[in-house]
Amino acid sequence: MSNNTCFEILSFFGASAHQVSNLSKRRSYPLCFTAWSYVSGSVRLSRLHAVLSECLKSTRVMVCCQLVPVMLRIWFMTVLDSEDSVYLAQLIPVIIERSGILVAVPELLKDVHKIFADQIVALMKAYPSMVTIQKVDIREFIQTTANMAGRVEIYCNMVYAVGEFASPTYCVECTSETIGQFYESLEVVAYELLGQLSSQEHDSSIPKVLSTIVAALAKLASRCQDLIPRAILCLTKVVKQQNVIMVNPTTKNFIVQKAASLIALLKNPDTASTILNPDPEIYTARWHQNNTSMSTILRGIDRFVKE
Repeated sequence: MSNNTCFEILSFFGASAHQVSNLSKRRSYPLCFTAWSYVSGSVRLSRLHAVLSECLKSTRVMVCCQLVPVMLRIWFMTVLDSEDSVYLAQLIPVIIERSGILVAVPELLKDVHKIFADQIVALMKAYPSMVTIQKVDIREFIQTTANMAGRVEIYCNMVYAVGEFASPTYCVECTSETIGQFYESLEVVAYELLGQLSSQEHDSSIPKVLSTIVAALAKLASRCQDLIPRAILCLTKVVKQQNVIMVNPTTKNFIVQKAASLIALLKNPDTASTILNPDPEIYTARWHQNNTSMSTILRGIDRFVKE
């Protein structure tokens, strides 16, 4: 990005801030407080949003809404290159908080939420220890179904990241106790969503979220055998509820078949552990060539079953 482009972007942000400041003076809102002080108080935040609502159609504001996602992507690329795990770990609670207090501009919300969702996985893939370091904030986020509202993609990616990286394979500090805590948080949500699906008036995103959760539950259970009976019980309920789940047949069949497949896997703990918890080197060519690779194991199982 050239210096001229940076100056142009800065001027747009400055002009928009000046416009908001003038509006706040007319409303007698003290916007001289820092932006952080507004984020920390729901009343002041609502006032700021009220002021912004008056100028959402302003050309300057619309341009800023287009620039913010671009700058946000560049910022995340820069901080990921820093390799400062302590600093990066602090981004998870910030993403959770900021994703819920954005100004209600549909295009801005869609773009920023997409960036946040992608970066959650990118951050935890680069530094899996974040799952353990920020487990309190993550658990608080995933165990509250209200957090799905307007943030389905972020919620699903957070659940996926927990299922994928809450493992001693990625982080030695991730104990059985930690895995059990994450499991309990997701299990409660799974039962709650099943109850909601029995009603005709439910959020259309619930099937997607439930599908992500059942996969995460199976992965977590495969790392802690004490959880396997509970996981099988939960997944069995998903299968048995197929007659009362009020979704289209295609979606219903997908969820039920996925749950049934996971049940079959979990009934064979050794197989489940191998398939649901592949070595991190799955992303390398060695994983597909070595005698201990997933593809080799599956071919061996296939031959054994046929014989």
